[in-house]
Parts: sequence; structure tokens; C-alpha cells
Amino acid sequence: MAYDFVIGMDVGKYFHHACVLDPQSRQVLSQRINQHEGSLRKLFGKFLANNVEVLVVVDQPNNIGRLTVTVAQTIGADVRYLPRLAMRQLSRIHVGNSKTDVRDAYVIAHAGLNLPDALRSVDRVEDVFLQLKVPNGIDENLARAYTDLGFPVVIACVDDGVAVSLGSACRDSLSAAAVAALNEAWAFYPERQRVRSAGSAVPEHIRSVLDHANQVSLPEWTTPIDRLLGADQPPRRCSKAEDSVTPSALAALIDAGFDPIRINTTLAEVQEYGLTAVTVVVPGLVPIDFGWDRQRAQFMERPAQLCSQATGGIINPLETTCHPFA
Repeated sequence: MAYDFVIGMDVGKYFHHACVLDPQSRQVLSQRINQHEGSLRKLFGKFLANNVEVLVVVDQPNNIGRLTVTVAQTIGADVRYLPRLAMRQLSRIHVGNSKTDVRDAYVIAHAGLNLPDALRSVDRVEDVFLQLKVPNGIDENLARAYTDLGFPVVIACVDDGVAVSLGSACRDSLSAAAVAALNEAWAFYPERQRVRSAGSAVPEHIRSVLDHANQVSLPEWTTPIDRLLGADQPPRRCSKAEDSVTPSALAALIDAGFDPIRINTTLAEVQEYGLTAVTVVVPGLVPIDFGWDRQRAQFMERPAQLCSQATGGIINPLETTCHPFA
């Protein structure tokens, strides 16, 4: 459909910028407009006189752009929506790199005049948003409920008073979180290679915990247990009775209840490798909006500080090339 005028609206919170083009792509008007119904009606009414066809194109059809869409539809203008991705791509073909309201409004108007296939119906967008609100709300509620009920655990592997490896997990039980965190801390402990090269067998006590932790770890944590312990030591599946076996520090941690607690102890099975296990359990420190899509470095920041205070050492940052969540 041919339009007599195309009005591109770069929508803002308090002000908009309007760019009006005629069918020959000549700029008729470029003006800042208040976010007010009277100002919008005056602008649209000026070009809708004498029964001309006007197309209004916005870059945001909802929230701060809802008033612009409603006013334009009420006075008889056709309204379309230019998706953000399409607008960014179109901006590359126009002169200049700066992002200004004047330039953005021109890009929107130019797309409405010359690239009608890039536009979307505002009614269709509204229907999609309404449909997405239901599953999105469920996802947010689940994430919030999991955060409220989950127990974060951070375990630091410490050598000579300095934490060289961190493991963290958040589960619906303190026991599951502890063994999952132990699994990760052991996996990134730098001296595990020395354990393998020395030919020392990992104690069965530790093996059973790591084997169990591998079963309850996060979906992103897919490294097989045999890769953590060494190919020459194949994994051994523990029985149901052995699933509950945990090192003494973890047992004491679990028995202590859900209050924040710090345990600075040495595991007899791990001490022969020169490793001191410092366990910090801090329920309730996970942000209320914690989600699995976030990097767990944010989740570990505060507990890591407690680890440092407990040992008097400095937490060394994990290598981003080896940590799957960094």
C-alpha cells in the first residue's frame, strides 16, 4: 500500500523524535515530541488532514511506546513496528556511526517507506507478548522458589593458606549441594595431576563422594568422573548404601543444621596430598533473582570472601579457560 507520509518515531521515556518522509524520501519534518497525548495528536493530525494515508512506524510498541501506538490508531493512522534487530542491521547502511534520536527516527521512517517486509503488526506483537507472559512468569516463579528453598555451598581447596580451587553448588538439600561442590572443587584442584603422576589411588571414601556428586551435579557439568580421577582409574558405581557416605567435614557440616557455619578442618584421606579442605556454607546469600543462565562467579563472590577470611589467604581467580562457568 502506498502512503502519502511515513512517520518514523524513535520512542523515548519522556520525549520522542519524529521523522516524516514523503513518497520521494524527502524529509518533511524532524522534530522532538513530548510524551503527551496532546502533542502526539497534533503531530499526527497535521499529516492526516485531507484524507491522506499515513503510516506510523515505532521501534517500541509496548510500555513507553503504547501511548504513541494508541493515539495513532485512534485518529486513523496505520501503525507498524520495526524490530530492534532489523533496526540495528539497517543502521549499518546509513551514514554515520553515532546513535542519536534524530538518526534513529530517520532509519525507522526510511524502513517504513522502502522496506515494508521488515515491519511487523503491532497487534501481532501484542498477542505474542501476552502469550509469552504466562510461561515467562512460571519460569520466574520457579527460579525464585528454587532460590528460596535451595542451599548454596562453597568449598575451597587450600594449599599453604591460599585457596587455589573453588567449588560451588545450589541444591534443594544441603547434602546434595555439599557433594556437588566437592566434586567441582576437586576437579579444578591443580595438584590432582600430581596425585595421578605419583600413582596414588584416590581413597575409596573420596571416590564414593565424587561418584555420587557426579550424579547430582548441574546439567552443565558433564565431565565424566573418570576424567576427573584419571583414565587409569575407571569409575566405580557405589551402591545405594554407599550414596550416603561423606567425609567427616561434610558430615559435620550437614549435622550442624541450616545456620551459616564455617568448618576449617583436615580430611585424613586428602591430607596425604597436601590439601586442606575449608568448607563454607552460607544459606541465603544467593540473590533472589538467581538463575542458571547467570555466571556462577556472581554467586560465589561473597562466600569466596569468607573462605579468604577463614584461611587468611588470598583467593586466586580461576582460569577462565578451564572453568566451565567462568
